Amino acid sequence: MILIISKKTHLPYFNMNKLYLLFLIIICVGCQETTTYDKINHFLNTEYNKDLEAFSHLVIINEMGECMNCNNKFSKSMTEYIDNESILFLICSHGVNIDISAYLDEKVDNIVYDFRNKFATLNIVNHCSIISLDEEKSCAVTEIDVNNLNESMIKFKNSLED
Repeated sequence: MILIISKKTHLPYFNMNKLYLLFLIIICVGCQETTTYDKINHFLNTEYNKDLEAFSHLVIINEMGECMNCNNKFSKSMTEYIDNESILFLICSHGVNIDISAYLDEKVDNIVYDFRNKFATLNIVNHCSIISLDEEKSCAVTEIDVNNLNESMIKFKNSLED
C-alpha cells in the first residue's frame, strides 16, 4: 500500500517537472533578442521580397530628423550611387520636404519605395541613414545629421572603395 501511494505521489511530481522544463525551454527560446539585421531583413523580405544578403549597404532616405537641408543634401549626394547594385535604397518619403525625383526616375531593382514609411515602425533610425551590412549578418547604423553629414559621406565613399 505504501508503495502504491509513493508511486502516485511521484508520478504527478515527475509530470510537473516535465511541464516546468518545457515551459522554461519555450520562454528561453522566445526571449532570444532579434538583431537589428534580422528586423530589417524580415521587414524587407515580407514587404518587398528583398534579402539583405545581396547588399553591402542600406541607404535610407526619409524626412525624419531636425535638419531637412541635411536630408536634401544627403538624398542628392546618394543619387551618385544608384547604379551600384550592392547598395539598397529605401525611400521612405513622398518627396514633399526633400527631392527624391532622381530615385523615382530610375527603374532598378535596388530601390524600394516605402511611401507609407512602414520602416519607421521598426524604431531603428530617426534620420536619413546609412546601414553598413557585413557577412556575419550584423550591421552598423549611421544616422545622418548636421554634425556628421560630410564625415559620414566621406566614410561611406571610402567603404565602397575598399
